[in-house]
Amino acid sequence: MNGVIEALHIYDEHHRAILSHTFTSRPPSAARLLPLYLEHPAPRPNLIYLPNTNPPTLVFSIIHADLLYLATSSSEIEPLLVLEFLHRVVDALEEFLGAPVLAHKIEANYDVVAQLLTEMCDAGTVSTTEPNALRDVVEVEGFLGKLLGSINLPGKPLGGSNAPPLIAQNTPALPWRRANVRHTSNELYADIVETLSVTLAPSGRPISAFANGTIAFTSKVSGVPDILLTLTSPSGKHNLKSVMELPVFHPCVRLNKWKENPGELSFIPPDGRFILAGYEVDLLPFTNGKSGTLGSNSLRLPVNIDVKTGLGATGSDFEVRLSINKNFGPATSSQSGSSSRGGGLGGRSFGGNSGTPSAPALQDLVVSVPLPPEVRNLSDVRPSKGDASFNPGTRMLEWYIPSKELSAGTSHFGLRCTVQGPLAESQEEADLTGFGFGKDYTYDEPYQTSADEKPEKSEAATQGERDATKAAQNNILMPSSASVSFSVKGWLPSGIKVESILIDPRKSRGLGEGLKPYKGVKYLTVSKGGKVGMLTPWLEAFPRTATAVIDEIDSYMGYKLSDVIQDGPSRLLTATPNAQPAIMATSILILRILERDFGFDLSTRVDVSLGHSLGEFAALVAAGVLEFEDALYMVRRRAEAMAEATQKAKEKYGGEYGMVAVVTEPEYLKSLIEAIDDFVGYRSAGARSESAESMKPIDQVLIANVNSKNQIVLSGSIQRIKELVAHIQQFLGHDPRAVRLNSDSPFHSPIMRPAVDVMRELVSRKSRVKGRENEDVITFPGRLPCVSNVSARPFESAAEVKDLLARQCLETVRWWESIRYLDQEEKVRRWIGVGPGKVGRNLVGKEVGMRGTDSVKGGGVWAITDPVDIEDVLKGLEQTENLHEEEEVEA
Repeated sequence: MNGVIEALHIYDEHHRAILSHTFTSRPPSAARLLPLYLEHPAPRPNLIYLPNTNPPTLVFSIIHADLLYLATSSSEIEPLLVLEFLHRVVDALEEFLGAPVLAHKIEANYDVVAQLLTEMCDAGTVSTTEPNALRDVVEVEGFLGKLLGSINLPGKPLGGSNAPPLIAQNTPALPWRRANVRHTSNELYADIVETLSVTLAPSGRPISAFANGTIAFTSKVSGVPDILLTLTSPSGKHNLKSVMELPVFHPCVRLNKWKENPGELSFIPPDGRFILAGYEVDLLPFTNGKSGTLGSNSLRLPVNIDVKTGLGATGSDFEVRLSINKNFGPATSSQSGSSSRGGGLGGRSFGGNSGTPSAPALQDLVVSVPLPPEVRNLSDVRPSKGDASFNPGTRMLEWYIPSKELSAGTSHFGLRCTVQGPLAESQEEADLTGFGFGKDYTYDEPYQTSADEKPEKSEAATQGERDATKAAQNNILMPSSASVSFSVKGWLPSGIKVESILIDPRKSRGLGEGLKPYKGVKYLTVSKGGKVGMLTPWLEAFPRTATAVIDEIDSYMGYKLSDVIQDGPSRLLTATPNAQPAIMATSILILRILERDFGFDLSTRVDVSLGHSLGEFAALVAAGVLEFEDALYMVRRRAEAMAEATQKAKEKYGGEYGMVAVVTEPEYLKSLIEAIDDFVGYRSAGARSESAESMKPIDQVLIANVNSKNQIVLSGSIQRIKELVAHIQQFLGHDPRAVRLNSDSPFHSPIMRPAVDVMRELVSRKSRVKGRENEDVITFPGRLPCVSNVSARPFESAAEVKDLLARQCLETVRWWESIRYLDQEEKVRRWIGVGPGKVGRNLVGKEVGMRGTDSVKGGGVWAITDPVDIEDVLKGLEQTENLHEEEEVEA
């Protein structure tokens, strides 16, 4: 194969060509190429053959940060070469333009981009792709150019004035190293960081334990140093190859040297900091029959954790116990080594905060305990040391123990908590998710009073029975897992350490005579925190279907949304542009598993669909009105528009925006809404008036959701909402509860007006789905009727779907009216909630008086949020299939 890359085209998220660079020949233009590429069904492969072009063309593609990169060739060429070239282009653009690479950055710096592409590919042949080398040949104007150019200073190397020149004129250039490197101080540093990921069974037995290591190397040495870095393991250097699995190396590493002598890394480094190598270590080798690695009893972790649940007379307490191991890590056969800044020696004990091999320092210890959605609050949180807090919005208990407590000599720490379950209707709490969900019935009263009165029992017996009943009921409020995150300076779980870092003066050039750079090593272990992982249980239970749907989701999104859902961090997942597509995608994933693995036919088993706010998109997909790909794209664009609208409001008007749930008594709901309208001076619920639009965002307050007969959600300026609540408390004659919601935007308020315009444009388009490109994005009628959040009635036409779906992000969500309509007028008696939380089941159940397979004949309210729920739901549906109340037909 001696083909060449003929052209590179870059398109933005709207498929607009923002750059076309031709290297050789006369390839198809960007405008001609894109439709041919888009003709192929998603997920599109990275290599597509176009036989009908002249000449026939190979198209290579990657998508990064919403930008589409297409490279073409009309002759046979190594595919991996071209795909790697595209990734190198992205790396170079990030290096010179800053990450992430956005369309406007490329357009504003076309001169720099053109220079980069010309240097990286010479007449179609891949050339210089290392950023270090590109800095020498690409001119960058302005401050960035000065900054990049300042690292190439004139002067002489250390070692005396008689030192030889840095590099002879005929010396071949290294692609990863700049020419004529000089430093006033000469240093070599190695930082080994291992990420520890351990899963423990309830008994404390380790189920899996892995350490993923990275060797980051910093070279600040003049000339061209030739370096030999030697690694060793606890069982000796000869066993290093069996300890370090899946090793990957920087291109500068001489692989033959490593193969001949595992543990010896011979290389000429790039200038500055770079990743020298990566690897994985299985800390439980006895589980897969390996030998020559760590012993089966050698896994001694810095921290052990134990969770005890169901404590106290009514089983409402749980306790988290931590024990700090003063001696931990695998024992090493040799503790000797070169002088260094730290060390990865096993079998050491904690001592002070030095973070050295002889005294590793345990830091940043945080225990995270996820609690079930039925937990309303923690009435008592008692840590023996440190600080603990419960966030009702995320249902997460976090316990932080400062480093000074860890180094004080205490080995055992405890945290005891008392849970509070859902309240009775008269004591109902505001829902902290913002949608009026997450509440349940009291555990002390039955759902319906029995007609048969039972004889009275003694008070002691009755109290004993009540305690036993409460203990059984409180069992579902107990945590089922806990995770610990921490860092340890001066210790590695694998026991790998750097034995030596040597410069070979015979092979090196331009160092100067007698040069002895300062050398050092640091070791750091970082635990892998608990996963966000809404998808994990589904991947484990239904790997084939879940994997296929997840790949479909990532393809539609253009980036690995599944990685964000699985690994977070939580801050990234909860950002609106990620959170909304993640929730919607997870709901459809569960629905697909029901259809494909259990043969659940929606068109015959379900009569109507509806969803709360964001859930309306999943409901429209279930109803067949929207295709999954189109819906996911809409949700993402809608979320981006919402986040951008909030940010612009903050920048232009200042202030703080969000949502607040207000809970009152049912008899006060009407007067509460009237008081809000009177206070803000316009109608706050239902269709948005022009008077609301004319007000500055910092003065706006509107009703975002009417979730139930006694709960609404306010959206807008937080300061204005506080004033409103104070007004209600003073003049309305009662004291409603107000709770700030965990929301980063004021959804369903006039601030969201730009999102309406975005949605109107999206619903007017043709479908993105392969084979439906010439069809309307809305299919009406679908296979099921779907109830609108805006009208609280089923959509009646395709035009109404487009209008109401666009307005939905601005208008009040009339959820309570929707449930009453289906319950009282359509006589719906069986309800199934599908999604990552049991929010829908709890709110519907409260309104219709059921949960699970209830005493209402032929009725039930269920939720599928976990694989274990499916069997109960399908069984409940089967039991109630042919039952109905007298004179009522099941809808």
